Amino acid sequence: MQHSSEFTDKIKTELLIPRLGNHYSYHDTLVIIEQLRHEFPNYIKISSFGKTYEGRDIPLIRLQSGPKTIKERPAILFTGAHHAREAVSIQMPFYIIYKFLHGVLH
Repeated sequence: MQHSSEFTDKIKTELLIPRLGNHYSYHDTLVIIEQLRHEFPNYIKISSFGKTYEGRDIPLIRLQSGPKTIKERPAILFTGAHHAREAVSIQMPFYIIYKFLHGVLH
């Protein structure tokens, strides 16, 4: 699998190193999600889980690999950003995605 070292380095810097006092904005998360979709189109599927109180889409990221259908494979759900002002609640799902894409698939 090919991926850019630029994105890998950005993910390491942005997600794996704590940013004290800084939290991801909604825009930040959309940028990261779009980059993941661009770099791993065979493994990432993006949809909307619903709408926020402010009318913004709630992104749902589905990771999958292999030929089995959705009904044939086990599933696990990770949620993030479900409480305001909890930086780790958005960083942990992105970290899990990073580990899956850069660990399991290599």
